[in-house]
Amino acid sequence: MNSEKVISRNKKPFNKLLYITPIAFIASGRSALNNFESNQNWRLALSFLLFLFCGLIVIFFINAIKQQTKNTPALIISSKGIIDNISIANAGMINWNEIVKFEILKSAGHPHLFIFVKETDKFIMDQPWLKKGMITQLSKDKGSPIAIDLNQVKTDSIDLLNHLNELKTTHNNI
Repeated sequence: MNSEKVISRNKKPFNKLLYITPIAFIASGRSALNNFESNQNWRLALSFLLFLFCGLIVIFFINAIKQQTKNTPALIISSKGIIDNISIANAGMINWNEIVKFEILKSAGHPHLFIFVKETDKFIMDQPWLKKGMITQLSKDKGSPIAIDLNQVKTDSIDLLNHLNELKTTHNNI
C-alpha cells in the first residue's frame, strides 16, 4: 500500500467566478456612482453599501485568480493518511489514526466530504481569526472542521468515499 492517489483540483467553479465578477463589479460600481451624485441621504447610503459590495467583489475576484493559479493537488491519499490542500481548514497531513470516519453531507447547498477526526481543535487553533471562526462554526454545525467541497475536486464522490473507507478499514486492521 505504498502507492499514492493524487486527486486534482476542479477549476471550473472558479472560471465561472472569473467571468461573473467583472460584470457584477461594473453594474454595482455604475449604480453606486449614480446614487453618489444625488443629494438624497438614502441614495448616499445605498451608494456607500454598493461601494462596499464592489470591494467584496474585488476580494472574490482576487481569490478566484489565486485558486486558478494553484497547481498543488486537492488531495493526496497515501499509506500514511490524507494530505488536504483544498478544504477551508487546509489541514495538511491527516494520519489514518486521527480519522474517525468519512461522510458526504450537504453544506451551503453543495456536497462536501467531511473528514471526522478525533481532535478537532488541532485543525482549528492555528488558523487566522476569520478562518478560525468559520471552521469553528462548521465544526459545531456538522461535527467536523474538515469539509472538502466535492465540486472542487476531479473525482467521483462515491468512488472517493468508498476508497477512503476501504483504506481506513485496512489501516484499522493493521
